[in-house]
Amino acid sequence: MQNVTIRLVEKHDLPLLDTALRALSKDLSDTHPASIAFLEQAGFRHTPAYYALIALTSDSAANADDLCGAIVFSPVMSTTLAATGLYVSDLWVADA
Repeated sequence: MQNVTIRLVEKHDLPLLDTALRALSKDLSDTHPASIAFLEQAGFRHTPAYYALIALTSDSAANADDLCGAIVFSPVMSTTLAATGLYVSDLWVADA
């Protein structure tokens, strides 16, 4: 079994995140209008609209061959429940 590293997406990881999200869209037969520029604009501003993690089978010089998963999420807060949590908008895991 390979070791997997899960880490927060940084700007230089956006092509990998885009690869994962495009694979998810293809798997679901969805359209995919979000570009890397959109992902950067929405995720790397003063108050990010989303956060993302990627899973990689290599910890060094990651490339698309190392990509094995991704999640995009946003924080949420409920006054009804008096609780905080996460809204998962996208979750993709590569085929084994």
